Amino acid sequence: MNKYVFKMMIALLIGLFVMGGTSAYGQLIDPGRTLELDDRVLYERGYNTTNPADPQTGPGQAEERDLVMVGATVPYFIVPDRIYNPEYYDNNDDWEATEKTESQFSWLVRGVNTLLPTFIRPNTIQYGGTESKSSPWVTFTWPNNVLGFQTIEVKEMPPELFGLACESSDVSEIPVTVINQPTLKLNGNNSDNSECAPNIGVGSEFWIEIPIEATTESSDIIAKYTMVFTPLGSNVDPDDIITTEGTVPVTFTSSEITELEGRDLIEIDEGLLKISVLKHGKYDITITSITDHVARKWDFDIPINTLNKFEFTVLPSPAKGRIFHVPNRFISN
Repeated sequence: MNKYVFKMMIALLIGLFVMGGTSAYGQLIDPGRTLELDDRVLYERGYNTTNPADPQTGPGQAEERDLVMVGATVPYFIVPDRIYNPEYYDNNDDWEATEKTESQFSWLVRGVNTLLPTFIRPNTIQYGGTESKSSPWVTFTWPNNVLGFQTIEVKEMPPELFGLACESSDVSEIPVTVINQPTLKLNGNNSDNSECAPNIGVGSEFWIEIPIEATTESSDIIAKYTMVFTPLGSNVDPDDIITTEGTVPVTFTSSEITELEGRDLIEIDEGLLKISVLKHGKYDITITSITDHVARKWDFDIPINTLNKFEFTVLPSPAKGRIFHVPNRFISN
């Protein structure tokens, strides 16, 4: 084998990507295993990404497959070959992800010709007499027509040395499972809900329970909401109307798991969003977006556009009234 035909290091790194943001790439924090991207940690494929102190998810629970979501923009990185990209490595033999490479990289999703990557920090290079742009950093945005098992392939094509361009004989790959976005809708009557809470405000809170239906192919749905509080009464000062924002997890009351191609769809037939309040008054709650465990890999919020508003009034018990009567020592005429 020609000494310049060097088997490329396989280190496909999977990470979190904040959509629409500006990314900084990337400080190596553990040579050969992890890389830092936008204050997130990317791990080499096949190495544990969970808490090693946890016997359920610790050593031996390696992640061979990347779990991604429809609509999410997901970054990947491959370690360039050292011989052809010497400036990409620092004096400690670590790679510098901010540097440009000499090699070109061919990224594709096997069998899906229309799904092309976006190069991050692309550099213009010459390969085989043709100028093109390439980068070891890419992102893929996953459409809904590729659900289930997919495979990303990447091949390094080094620059010409001594008049010869040697392609890698090996293809690096990482298997991927593409899942649907979670869903959530309010269930039942979404207005004219009320309940008495006599002790609220006296060291006691009240929980508004919003019935919902939801689905996830991951776990741990969390809803974001805005809540407008209006005090009771007919002459309300506008300054007393308060808008707040918050997040609340879905509380499962019943669920069913449906088996799909390489995925499990969890259908939450009955669930609750429980929001704590401390005052009597009317609460207008709007669910703005949701995430689940996989969506939070990239801080990917899924907007909720329909059936998302819930009205609830927390009522006090009537105040103890004063009774008036004719006194026994009345004044006679």
